[in-house]
Amino acid sequence: MGRKIKVLHIIPNFGTGGAERFVVDLLENTDRKKFDVAAVSLYGETGTILEKEIRSKNLKVYYLDKHRGLDLSMIPKLYRLIKHCRPDVVHSHRYVLRYALWPSIFCHVPVRVHTFHSIAQKEVDWVGKLIHKIAFTFGGVVPVSISEEVADSVRLVYGAKLQSPVIFNGVDTKRFACSNCKKEKQEGGEIILLHVGRFSPSKNHKLLIEAFSYALNQNPNLRLWLVGDGELRPSIEEMVQKLGLGDRIRFL
Repeated sequence: MGRKIKVLHIIPNFGTGGAERFVVDLLENTDRKKFDVAAVSLYGETGTILEKEIRSKNLKVYYLDKHRGLDLSMIPKLYRLIKHCRPDVVHSHRYVLRYALWPSIFCHVPVRVHTFHSIAQKEVDWVGKLIHKIAFTFGGVVPVSISEEVADSVRLVYGAKLQSPVIFNGVDTKRFACSNCKKEKQEGGEIILLHVGRFSPSKNHKLLIEAFSYALNQNPNLRLWLVGDGELRPSIEEMVQKLGLGDRIRFL
């Protein structure tokens, strides 16, 4: 058997979110016979659910103890780590390219990939957009999108001729299996809609609930289950109560 391909994912942290879940799933499910996979969290451990899962599954993650705000010490720290790990692929997520671009170039990483987990207009600030532009135009970084809509936004922000391959996020549906779900649906005749996502502005739960309220007028058997956590969850819970939808929307 030939040498394994080394892949290093770089992400800000392992808080509650889709990008973070995605990286943990990649760490766990990438073919270990062909790949040696690890991840870097810029921030230190804070005891999140995903960090506990990482420990329980013995996944390989490095924590760099970043402080809040701009922290230029991340650049030499990433340089030393990348030089030590010698990955064949560096895969960046969210805003980390501002720290990871130069170390990955100076360490001559053969393949550099960045995944957009939301539309390009909202993923990073203007500094991040400038660095992304440099990375995609001159740095040999391949911008991957998780949907056609995201790919369209990438071309809109960074250039119409930019190629952004679309790779949909894989989801292990067994994680959301519910032994009572089928029984509840059969007994109540209800149609259950499941939404999984972080309670943050980019997920737009407000619009989702407004749309559900409208659809409920057309079909009173609808029910909505919201799975996730985040800074906007309390305000969304309050919105649901004000609209009188507490018996129709469940928070999980």
